[in-house]
Parts: sequence; C-alpha cells; structure tokens
Amino acid sequence: TGIMNEPPITIRVQGPESKWRYENEWPVARRKETTFYLHPGGALDSKLYEGKDESDSFDHNATVGVCRGLEDEWAFPFGLPMDQRDDEALSLTYTTQPLPEDTEITGAPVMKLFVSTSADEGIISVKLNDVAPDGSSALITSSVLNLAQRESREAILTVKPGEVYRIVMKKVDG
Repeated sequence: TGIMNEPPITIRVQGPESKWRYENEWPVARRKETTFYLHPGGALDSKLYEGKDESDSFDHNATVGVCRGLEDEWAFPFGLPMDQRDDEALSLTYTTQPLPEDTEITGAPVMKLFVSTSADEGIISVKLNDVAPDGSSALITSSVLNLAQRESREAILTVKPGEVYRIVMKKVDG
C-alpha cells in the first residue's frame, strides 16, 4: 500500500479548500514565526509599541463566550463556532491591518499577556479569529485559562486583586 513510504506527519490545512498535507517533521522546519504586539486602541501590529505604558480594561459580562461553540470545535454540528462579532462587541479586541497575502497558521499560536483583575478569581479567554472583508469574524482557535491555575493545571494559586500576572496561553489539545 505504500503507507510505510509516506512521511510520518499528516496535517489538515483548513481553509476554503481544506486539504491534507504530509510533513517530515514537527514542528515544520520551514515555518516562519511572526510576533504581533498589542497596541492602544485595539491595534495588533508586528512592530513593538514604543509609546508610554498603557493598559486596557473592561467590565466582566457573563454572556461573553456564547459564540465560541462547544469546547470541542469539531463536535459537528453543535461545536461549529458562530460569527464572533457579538462576543467581540463585549470584549477587548486587537486587530491587525488586513494581511497582504493569505497566511497559513500551523501549530499552536502562543499569547503572552500581563493581566490583573479586581476580583480574587479570573478566567482569561483568548480567541484568534479571521475577520473577513464584510466584517464577519470566524473562530480559528481559542484558549481559556483560570488565573488560579496560571502555572499548571495541578497547582491552585491565590489570585490577588490588583496584582499583575504574566501569563502564557496556547491551545493545548485534550
């Protein structure tokens, strides 16, 4: 059948014409990592912000997240995420200028943040969305972190109101 002659890694590249592709290694050796930085006013840019330190804040709204779909975004048909604009309207959002060309994201995007809360608990949710020219917003991937488990899922830590925490989030399957 030739199965033993195929490369060891098979990935699914999503898009208008999703396809399966073979790779010889993981992570993919030819990848190009790009860093984006949060800027005031909701901008997301590949250039580091060099202005004065600023922070963004928002008031918690328990209805945010209903557009995310189920935890397993592959649980057809119930896990299919909806247009994310309703959630975005109630959230902090950061958006790039339109990218100059189609861009493939392979692997697990990583988000590094400095966060604080006015409460003794907090849940941080990060979503990576594809915003179409018509403004519709499609979920690509997401990650959720309980601040009390900011270092590991096993260790429960105290969350102190007003204290700034550095957190690292990425999509981890399972």
